[in-house]
Amino acid sequence: MTSLQKANKAHEIHKELSNLRVSALWHFYRMGELVREVRDEQYWEVLGYDSFESYLSDPDIAIPVSSAYHAIGVVETFPRYKEIEGLTVRNTITILSAVRQKESKRERLVEMARTLSISDLRHELLNRRLLEQKIGNQTELPKIYSCKDCGGVKGISWQNLCHCGLRPEAAKEIAGFIEKKYDN
Repeated sequence: MTSLQKANKAHEIHKELSNLRVSALWHFYRMGELVREVRDEQYWEVLGYDSFESYLSDPDIAIPVSSAYHAIGVVETFPRYKEIEGLTVRNTITILSAVRQKESKRERLVEMARTLSISDLRHELLNRRLLEQKIGNQTELPKIYSCKDCGGVKGISWQNLCHCGLRPEAAKEIAGFIEKKYDN
């Protein structure tokens, strides 16, 4: 395969994956509409199942209960698909409870879900929740991530770590050691 053929194939695959991502949310949304109707209208009884959950576990359906309830949650929270069109399924599910609790922040949360990676979105939502609840004296959580070279943890310093349980002089001694060791 020539480099031009490889580049064309890469772009073709990229475009198809992008289209599949968009259609995945549409399919998830449509599934939510249908399983909500089955649940609400109790169609599962008419079909001879003991419960909604047993209907979902039918081999022809085989929808995990959590996925069904997530899909229903998406439909109930966003009655107009257009509002979330283009998001990933995962980011849409991630903002559900925040949108329900903070209806006034709905547009901002959807925009965050549209533009942030799943890890950045979760980090931002956690920070917002901690700041709103005023938990501790932390103003913002550091973004912690893995070093691409060694796999260790990056994004946090000694000052950001909890020192509860350490004697103040021990914490000060450790901080001094770290500062001296890495100051060179």
